[in-house]
Amino acid sequence: RDASIWLAAICCAAQLAGVCISVMSMDTSGRRKTALRSCFFVVVTLVVLSVSFWSGTGGAWNDVKVAALMLYLVAFGSGLSGVPWVMNSEIYPLRLRSAAVGQATVCCWLFNWLVGRYFLSVCEWIGTGGAFSVFAGFSVVGGIWLFFMLPETMGLELEAIGGLFADPYPKAWWKGAAAVKELDSDTDSGDETSSGGEAQNDCAEAPGGAGVR
Repeated sequence: RDASIWLAAICCAAQLAGVCISVMSMDTSGRRKTALRSCFFVVVTLVVLSVSFWSGTGGAWNDVKVAALMLYLVAFGSGLSGVPWVMNSEIYPLRLRSAAVGQATVCCWLFNWLVGRYFLSVCEWIGTGGAFSVFAGFSVVGGIWLFFMLPETMGLELEAIGGLFADPYPKAWWKGAAAVKELDSDTDSGDETSSGGEAQNDCAEAPGGAGVR
């Protein structure tokens, strides 16, 4: 019983260490880089876990399993644990934010329950190494999706973040605030062109050249 308590405490401490890294990184490196870096190390540690379980038990492999599990918790906590909650509070329009965050929370805990409920069953069907291989595969797919679809929101006002999702999306997803400035400059240029055209039309329509002095 004491060993179980200490093992749970060590696992929680490992993820807490990762979360501390995430908190410090999100406002310096950015949300996007923090999430992608976390996803990369999650895939690496899951692959190591898969290989260690496929390779058998005993000897150094047991040490590898424990180390890889602890590093996985640090890797997950360093980005994928915290970034989704931060970005969920940023990216939705105000009129939809409450409902969207609620739906995201339900999905998060639903999939947490599914993983916890069926993990042992999957291990029985395809082996523990196979189960971690499946998780690694899902992480790779998720990382690719994040790379192409996740914008950078660091340093942006909540009202400006909607510009990152303007059509065509994704547009300059890696630039974050720079992308919003480009969108604003394009809009300003369009407004100036429209204003200039209207002024020329007014001058042309003025009787007797009244528009020219």
